[in-house]
Amino acid sequence: MLNRKTSLLFLPYRIRMCIYEIDRWISFKLTCLFKKPYFGIYLDACMQPPERLEVMNELIESEISKAGQDFKILEVGSWCGHSSTLWASVCNNIRASGVKDYIVPIRGTSDEMAEILKEAAFDLIYIDGDHAYSQFKRDLINYSKLCKIGGVLCGDDLPFMTTRDDLDEFFKEHKEENAVRDPITKINCCPGVFVAMKEFFGKDGVSVKDGFWAVRKSRDGWDKIQL
Repeated sequence: MLNRKTSLLFLPYRIRMCIYEIDRWISFKLTCLFKKPYFGIYLDACMQPPERLEVMNELIESEISKAGQDFKILEVGSWCGHSSTLWASVCNNIRASGVKDYIVPIRGTSDEMAEILKEAAFDLIYIDGDHAYSQFKRDLINYSKLCKIGGVLCGDDLPFMTTRDDLDEFFKEHKEENAVRDPITKINCCPGVFVAMKEFFGKDGVSVKDGFWAVRKSRDGWDKIQL
């Protein structure tokens, strides 16, 4: 009897959750039907925070205005394409043409694509693939080689560059996890990104703003840039 009462107690909650899931599914299917971009939570395709988008938008507009029309962008790990449409929309505004003309999806692992694209060179490379340390570090190594001199290497999910030893140790312990809750700041973070970035660029070698990071490639290495 107790179990039956408990089940009945949770019945309204289960009904609400069922309706919620159906609503999410319908929203996703309608979006696909009318061929609109989908950045909802049905596929965990949540949009970038507006503050971060503003930083990204300002950077790409500035870079394209300096480089001119022949500006090549490579995104590693597009997920559901929100950042891809941002890059393409800026190009679209400048070139006054359709966004789809400037996006070429290439399917494969980032390791495979690095080998296929090894002779290419890009003005801006955005790394947002696997955030586990081993793969993210490999992506940094592989794709930094494809960045032109004077080009920009960037990514996100880096709220800050830590200088605290205790936090560094925590991140190292969890570096192969995609995301964990930072015990000090109480925010979700990607420990593998922290560890790999610090090893690759040093503790103060990268510009960070609103979770977005960027550096410029020079003949001598990497330089911080104004965000």
